[in-house]
Amino acid sequence: MRKLPWILFCFLILLSGCNKIELPGKKSKGGNPKDTTKIKPPVVDPDTNFDTLTVAQVQNCPDDALLYVRGYIVGFVAGTTLSKAVFGLPTAEDKNTNILLADTPEETDVTRCLPIKLKPDVRGDLGLKDHPKHYKRRFVIKGLTGQYFKCKGLLDVYEFYATSFVDKPSGGDDPGTNPGGEKPGGGGAETPNVDTNPAVVHEGRSIKQKER
Repeated sequence: MRKLPWILFCFLILLSGCNKIELPGKKSKGGNPKDTTKIKPPVVDPDTNFDTLTVAQVQNCPDDALLYVRGYIVGFVAGTTLSKAVFGLPTAEDKNTNILLADTPEETDVTRCLPIKLKPDVRGDLGLKDHPKHYKRRFVIKGLTGQYFKCKGLLDVYEFYATSFVDKPSGGDDPGTNPGGEKPGGGGAETPNVDTNPAVVHEGRSIKQKER
């Protein structure tokens, strides 16, 4: 009977010295594994990646709406009212503070145009005075709507994209080449060709444009 406590004592010592053995190749399931999901980078494509509106559609939008509008730069306003609209290039005396955007490159009715205010951070990049080749060229512009020249306009420009194709006119006619002699993209009149190299402007805004 005296040997029983001693045997139990030795058994407890052996039991406490046993550790769990992890077999080779077996991995613990503990912890939170890192998420390795690959995020697809954005694609610069103004007419498919962005929901763009025509000039006519923007004129029916409320104020303070942030949107993308597509159209052609057809001129500018030389004075303080739309009656001073000029469908052409500015002279050396004209100010470089605005442009007129229209749904067609040959538009001459100012009521069908969207006046766009050019603040100092975008005048040198988008204005006709510094870039006469923008005249009758197609753009996609991101801006904030508001009252400008007592009508609907864009009061602030955040981004713009110059595209190398033209809108297909109603009736299915061949649009041909756009102003500047560039042919539409290979996929038809709705195939964009956009430069993805951004230009840094004041106030940290990112402007992307196609230079030819």
